[in-house]
Amino acid sequence: MNRKQVDAALQERYLHLLSALRSEIRGYAPDFMTPGASANLPPDLDAELHKVATTPSSVVARQMNRMFQPSPMQGKASELASF
Repeated sequence: MNRKQVDAALQERYLHLLSALRSEIRGYAPDFMTPGASANLPPDLDAELHKVATTPSSVVARQMNRMFQPSPMQGKASELASF
């Protein structure tokens, strides 16, 4: 599925929080949000959403913290902008 199809599917399923989080991905994408299909099977959105929904909360917390941490380059850009 392409990005537009996934976004539409999330909206149809009223998964607005997950949709909003996907729109914030810049660079690092949490692994739990991109589970992927099994190698020998065609993509199955429901199965992939089930993997997302059943990810342990400790994994979600760790990966979300990493996603929202400023990158080292963001700090450098702020320093340069202040000159």
